[in-house]
Amino acid sequence: MSEAEQAIELRSTSRRKIFSIWALWLAYAFFWSYSELLKEGSRTDKILLRARPSLSFSTQKSLLNINLASSEELEELPKVGPVLAERIVAWRLAHGKFVHLDDLKEVKGIGEEKLKKILPEIEL
Repeated sequence: MSEAEQAIELRSTSRRKIFSIWALWLAYAFFWSYSELLKEGSRTDKILLRARPSLSFSTQKSLLNINLASSEELEELPKVGPVLAERIVAWRLAHGKFVHLDDLKEVKGIGEEKLKKILPEIEL
C-alpha cells in the first residue's frame, strides 16, 4: 500500500471515529434531555402535559379548560352545540378569562341545569 493510500485510509478511519463519537454524543444528549422532561415534578413536564393532555398516561378522562378550549373542543361537552360553543368563546373574548366556573351562567343559553351537566367535565 502506497503512502497516499495509507493517508487516505487514515483520513477515512479518522472521519468514521469522529462521526461515531458525534453520533454517540447526540444520542446521549437526546436521551438525557428526554429523561429530564419525564422527571416527576419537573416544570417542563407539567407544561408539556398541560399543553398536550394526550401525553398523560392516566386512564382518567382529562378535564377541559374552558379558558383555553376552542369552540370545537367545547362542542364535545354534554348539551353544548356549535352555537353555544361560539357564545362561550365570544364571552371569553369580550370579558376575559372565566374566574369561577359559575361565570358560565352569564353566557346566554347556560342555566343551572346545563351547568350541572357541564361542571364534571371542565376546569379553569
